[in-house]
Amino acid sequence: MVTFHTIFDWKIGGAPLERICAACGFANEAGGEFCGGCGAALNAPPPAAEPAPQRAPQRTQVTGERRQVTILFADLAGFTKLSSEHDPEDTHRILSRFFETVDRIVDSFGGAIDKHMGDSVMAVFGAPIAHGNDPERAVGAALAIHDAMASLSGEMKLALQVHIGVASGQVMASGLGSRSHSEYTVLGDSVNLAARLMARAGGGETLISPAVQSALPRGAELEDLGEAELRGLERPVRLWRVLGLGGGGAAGDAPLFVGRRAELRLFQGVSIRWRKAPPARSFTCAARAASAKAG
Repeated sequence: MVTFHTIFDWKIGGAPLERICAACGFANEAGGEFCGGCGAALNAPPPAAEPAPQRAPQRTQVTGERRQVTILFADLAGFTKLSSEHDPEDTHRILSRFFETVDRIVDSFGGAIDKHMGDSVMAVFGAPIAHGNDPERAVGAALAIHDAMASLSGEMKLALQVHIGVASGQVMASGLGSRSHSEYTVLGDSVNLAARLMARAGGGETLISPAVQSALPRGAELEDLGEAELRGLERPVRLWRVLGLGGGGAAGDAPLFVGRRAELRLFQGVSIRWRKAPPARSFTCAARAASAKAG
């Protein structure tokens, strides 16, 4: 028969056996009250297991990539005055409808909304998805946003106008933030330039940078405004006001070449020699992967 006196003190046939210390595992003689190995009380409950040390969260290594993009900034003209003349609920409703309208148009032209800031929208054309005519898409979106303000003004019973800036250039595109929050965005001089162009544009106007102007199709209707000093920029920048795209601007209608004048002259020269060659002649064009993206 087996009877238990404690968890570790038991008898078989009336003969007490050794008592095992719950703290260190030392085998003690029966009847002792303290462990001969560590001195712990033999009747004390076993010590609670120490929690495993928590490992500090690993910092995610964020890597970016250089991308050729076109940045669009759109801002409600006179928003400070508008917000002071309306209740917060009305102001919130106006901004919500403005963001919905702009976001929908940007998406329809193949762009991506980077962020909303106050009453401004920053959109990116060329990242994370690039097209062969991102500058044209951005300008087409700008014109569509201006057109949409007429119907939005009727809906809101207000005279709403937008001023827009568009600039192209290389940026660093990546996830940016902290360990608790990160989002995909772009950083670079063209972002600052687009914001300065937006600030300079009047209500109902779109101003573009030289890189955007050179990438638009020949039929684009532009007004050359000459060079201007822009706050935060070291050198004057030549500006153009967009009047129209002259039949272009439809999303997906890419020009044959965007910023590839040297390559175009090369093709023209080869074409002339090919026409003078015997009929059996042919030529092949090859390029590295991804090198055909618009510059």
